[in-house]
Amino acid sequence: MKKIFLLLSLLILSSIFVYASPTNQWIAPTTQLANIATNWSLGHIPTNGEVIVYSSTFPAAGSSLSCTVNVPLNCESLILSNYAATVTVSNSLSLGNINQSSGGLQFGSSSHTVTNSIVFTSTASVRFGNGTLTFSGNIYTQLVAALNVGIN
Repeated sequence: MKKIFLLLSLLILSSIFVYASPTNQWIAPTTQLANIATNWSLGHIPTNGEVIVYSSTFPAAGSSLSCTVNVPLNCESLILSNYAATVTVSNSLSLGNINQSSGGLQFGSSSHTVTNSIVFTSTASVRFGNGTLTFSGNIYTQLVAALNVGIN
């Protein structure tokens, strides 16, 4: 019985690690374009199922350069944390979640979709262009010192 319990426990633990979403962090050294594979920690433009991270400190030392998302992206989540620059989305973006605690997020004139949640904490700046944002979840604000929402 102990062997069966141990085997089931190992299977459950291994399934948790197998399904963890990979993190693709913005590490751009000199250029601000998202369509350059070497600007990302995984060596490729973020893909479906990945978590996009803009942070100068976590999970590793990242880039403090602003980013222009000039390619369509369909990813699990977008995280901006310990990031003083701006992410400008000039192409379509489809995400499950946005979690923004710092930096700026600017949506251009394309269509964008967020299906689960948007969380703003600390100081966040969000600007919308002439495009559309389709949202089917919840928006949370926690301890927001300044949430600047504008239309370009």
